[in-house]
Amino acid sequence: MADKMQGMYIHMHWGYNHPYAARTWHMDDWRYYLSGIKKLGYNLVQIWPMLDTMPLPLTPSDEAHLRKLQHVIELAHREFDMAVWIVLCANTMGNAAAADYAFEERPYFSTERRINPADAAARQKLLATRRVFLQPLREADGFSIIDSDPGGYEGSSVSEFVQLLADHRQLLGELRPGILLNYWMWQGWRDPDKPPPVGEAYLAPWREALRGLAELNPEPWGLLACCREHFQVIREIHLQDRTLYFPYGTIEDEPSFPLTNCDIPRIARAFSPQSPPAGDPANYPGGVMANAQSHCLQLPGTYLFAQFAQGQRPDEASVVEFAERLIIGMGKHVAEAWCALSSDDQDRVLEARNRMTAAHAPIVRVGDLSGLLLDDPARFLDSLVMQLDCVSAALAANAVLDRSGDPLAAARELYRATTAWADRVGFRDYYQGPFRRLLHPVLARLAERLAHGAHLAAALAEFDALQRRHGPERHGAFVRLMAGFKAALGE
Repeated sequence: MADKMQGMYIHMHWGYNHPYAARTWHMDDWRYYLSGIKKLGYNLVQIWPMLDTMPLPLTPSDEAHLRKLQHVIELAHREFDMAVWIVLCANTMGNAAAADYAFEERPYFSTERRINPADAAARQKLLATRRVFLQPLREADGFSIIDSDPGGYEGSSVSEFVQLLADHRQLLGELRPGILLNYWMWQGWRDPDKPPPVGEAYLAPWREALRGLAELNPEPWGLLACCREHFQVIREIHLQDRTLYFPYGTIEDEPSFPLTNCDIPRIARAFSPQSPPAGDPANYPGGVMANAQSHCLQLPGTYLFAQFAQGQRPDEASVVEFAERLIIGMGKHVAEAWCALSSDDQDRVLEARNRMTAAHAPIVRVGDLSGLLLDDPARFLDSLVMQLDCVSAALAANAVLDRSGDPLAAARELYRATTAWADRVGFRDYYQGPFRRLLHPVLARLAERLAHGAHLAAALAEFDALQRRHGPERHGAFVRLMAGFKAALGE
């Protein structure tokens, strides 16, 4: 396997429908997806398998999930010569409610708890539990441990976090010598339920953790750096040679309501020479990592990230060429649909939808990258049309509000299109990202104009409050929002 990595993070936090949520993938889905990203230049997948919510003893669905991941690791190694890293949270484990859920439906925030790293007995229980969970995954090439969110603990010292890294280094070495240990720098070791500090205090947890890790020197080990502040501290301590660049959220915010992004400027900024030090590959000789949440939707971003990471400068024309390698004869229509999804021009959105439906024949010819479609081009094309319907309905409602017309009919169509897409993907929880930036301003305006708009205003206020809270309330947030919308329609 190559020394310089180009990775994709497979995130399994949020549970929703197959195949949009990676935690629902079958082995065939994994084979298709790996075949596609391998052809784009990816040689690494990093998977968060939510071991942190598993009970002991394991449920049958957890056992099946671990067996599947074991086969995924074998598949990646044997068929695609790809490395596999597994993500762990530093101090989280399943709580008493975890066994009440099958793995595919398990809500994270309702089934995890954070242990106090100062409690030696709790720390040993965490490690003993993880030994059971990690045994089937011992052929993974590396394990990445994030500092907080999820994880962290009120009043815990950074030295206790470094001790957790040391504990995991010993555990991994006992499972299989030579496994890479990565420190995924994120929010710093702290209480994630409180606002982050400012100024030098913001950098201090990373600085202390890196100094402790350098002194520990738990070979083999590396660093995942996500932002400018991470690189600043890494340079101070001269650890650039261990660093992989992980510009989290470049392709897709997380959590996001599933909606395809095709944002060339956003991905370009992650690799821009005007954005030092991230724009200078010398600062991350270990390679790069992308992330997505709904991988079978985020195909343009997956392609664009690979191109920029390899020093190319793609444009809309190259996106057409990429789409043509998915479905032959549909490249220009698919690419235009992707671009229209981020447009505020309703005519463009409607034209893209009409071209998609007119060109979509029952029989399609797939291209060499069709693995990214997970062997279902019809589902892929239908999903694009449904997303265009959502965007079109939001723009139409805005247009009616701009004209001070009666918004009820437009609001009903927006509710219909949004819930139809939501039923398809099954996403139920709190989210950020483009879908929220599109939908929520329209809902706020409708709340002021509809006769029963107070229901919608209250639902929006409840949703917005969740930005400051990480807990079980985040689960089902979209369902509650749509209930408020429905009540605002008088239904």
